[in-house]
Amino acid sequence: MITTAFVLAMMLGVAEPGCTDSSRVYLPFEECDALCVAAFVAQRGSAPALNFSATEKRGTVWIGWSVRETRSEGLSRYAAIAQSIALVANASEGWPSSPRELVRSLVTIARHESAFWRGVHDGTQRGPSGERGLWQVHPSLPEFEECMPGVTIESTVSCADVAARLLTRARRACGTVDGMIALYGSGASCHPPAQWATGVAERMRTFNTTSKRRPLRIDERLAVLDSEGWWQ
Repeated sequence: MITTAFVLAMMLGVAEPGCTDSSRVYLPFEECDALCVAAFVAQRGSAPALNFSATEKRGTVWIGWSVRETRSEGLSRYAAIAQSIALVANASEGWPSSPRELVRSLVTIARHESAFWRGVHDGTQRGPSGERGLWQVHPSLPEFEECMPGVTIESTVSCADVAARLLTRARRACGTVDGMIALYGSGASCHPPAQWATGVAERMRTFNTTSKRRPLRIDERLAVLDSEGWWQ
């Protein structure tokens, strides 16, 4: 049985939450005046921690203002992602190897496709072709509409489930993890073209890193408990 703590420890081994300015919480309004800032200060702490930045329209998605995700926010969201991956891995059918390998594959792909960024997770940021969610599901795929981006467990599970099915097909077709990664990334072949070979090698290094999970600290354990609703 795959646990949330198992997945979270794996995720934290490849990417720390709240450590990049690119992982931002996007605010649903066009302008943020002094009253708006004051409201968020009350919710999230002092103004310097908010670090408001105006953002621009990207493609068809206007993403407005944003604030950098704090580590505690990122950690709680990581725990929700970990819980979603665990749910999908435990319920998956057809995966030709161990459930742990599926978890390692899902963590690896999300790390490189989205870096677990909040904006990609909640759907305000998309790929250059309109790809959705942490696993960047392509619009050309029949499963695209099944991936509903959002930071809730339900939304995250929907995208993780699509990614797991795509990875399962690729894993069975290619027979190897590196072939699966190449096919998932290119959509064309188990044998990456020259321009994709470096990307596959980087993903394989991350995949190998996922076997070296580190112990969870107390705040990380609390985030797991909170994500699983144990405080209710």
